[in-house]
Amino acid sequence: MSNKVTVLLLDGVDPPTDDLRQACNLLFKRPEVKTIWLCPIGPFDSPKHIIDMCNIFCQQYRLAESKEMTCCTVAIDKKMGEDQLVEWARINYPAEDFRVASFNPYSKDRKLVYRICFGSCSLSLSENVPINITKSVPNYMVIKERIKSGKDESKKMFHVVWEYIQKHKLYRG
Repeated sequence: MSNKVTVLLLDGVDPPTDDLRQACNLLFKRPEVKTIWLCPIGPFDSPKHIIDMCNIFCQQYRLAESKEMTCCTVAIDKKMGEDQLVEWARINYPAEDFRVASFNPYSKDRKLVYRICFGSCSLSLSENVPINITKSVPNYMVIKERIKSGKDESKKMFHVVWEYIQKHKLYRG
């Protein structure tokens, strides 16, 4: 691995919660990580809202943590899958040394370097470096269902993300 890498962080943006923030913090603790590109991979019911929340999250993260983070929406814009996104990034930014991180425990992508796990990881690919988040957390579908039922999930995300969700009545069914 080179000295400094750019991580393409897939998943975790629907909605972007504090679990995503915690995962970013853990990635940035790794000495080789210089920047994170948060890369939503669709399909999404409302791509515009995902892009907006991704941008809000990245802006708030940069302000709160003083780390290099950006939202890369090319996969939504061009309807790309994970492999296509990685190839696009490597072709269009050849000077960057990219690695991939994902929350998806079922991914078989051999380019995947960081796997973010809630609880403990059991990895079958030896080149994967697990990033364990050892608390038990609800998954994104559960959070969306809680919002749909009228529960206040504001403590689980940046306040401005929660305000965006409320303003646009997202996850209401």
